[in-house]
Amino acid sequence: MYQYIILGIIGVGALILGNLKGKTEKKEKEIEKIRIKYYKNIEELEQKIIEEQTKTINGEENFDALRELHFQSFKNADYAYEVKKGSKSVISQKEKSIGEIEVEKIKIYNQLKNRFPKNYFTNNIKDIYIIQSKQNNCIEELEDLENKKNELKQIMNQKNNNIKQIIQQQKIIWDEIQSSKISDKIKQEKHKELSLLKANKEILLREKENMEKKLFDCIGRLKKRNYFNHKLEEIISSQEYKELISLEETKKLILKEIKNDKQKLYEFNVRVQEFNEITRELKEFIRDNCGNGGRIWYDRLEQRNANNRK
Repeated sequence: MYQYIILGIIGVGALILGNLKGKTEKKEKEIEKIRIKYYKNIEELEQKIIEEQTKTINGEENFDALRELHFQSFKNADYAYEVKKGSKSVISQKEKSIGEIEVEKIKIYNQLKNRFPKNYFTNNIKDIYIIQSKQNNCIEELEDLENKKNELKQIMNQKNNNIKQIIQQQKIIWDEIQSSKISDKIKQEKHKELSLLKANKEILLREKENMEKKLFDCIGRLKKRNYFNHKLEEIISSQEYKELISLEETKKLILKEIKNDKQKLYEFNVRVQEFNEITRELKEFIRDNCGNGGRIWYDRLEQRNANNRK
């Protein structure tokens, strides 16, 4: 019934489940035995009622047999009462355990909040269960930032290489200008080239400066996200967090049990109502088909029922 070891339920969650099992397991077995007995009895009674009604044709031949069947049907209602009462008691006990779980969750959540920076939590305890999702998102963001940092470094390296190339070209041209072997006209052309190279270098230096700012910003964000992720890892690996997740799994397990129990009780009530209708029809059948004795029996039964309801 409670496979809490397989589910990884630990600590307080396992303790609550263990206590609940001790309080309800024996009772549930008893209820199931009574339920099975009730179903078996009504199946037999329904068959016998049909057989006896078929034999009865406006006479009192089967009056005693039919009256005994009604008595047995009425007596069988005690089993139905025990099943309903026991089932409601078990459901109530399980619902009480849900309340205990919520109390424990709040205690442990407050302990966790006291251990870590408050900005990782809110006043809503439900937020604790999205921390794993937060960490997954954080890891994805870290990967994106790391890729962006590498991309910016590559661009920076390319800018530096371009600047170095321009500096080398400037040196070559300047050496040529200093040479006495070239004409004044060529020197003028070389000066123009130097001016163009200087302008390009200034553009590259500005671009490099912008890249440095972006890289610095990226590294800063990366450090912050790394710190945030580290704290999330600490929270997730903490005993308190494991206890909270365990308690939530315990709660889900018990809620599933409650849902199944309520469905089972509903189906049982439907079957009880169906058989109660058969019992009512049997009572009227005796009144209408078993002569004067049947009518007297019916009137006395109705009077007795009326007295019991007072």
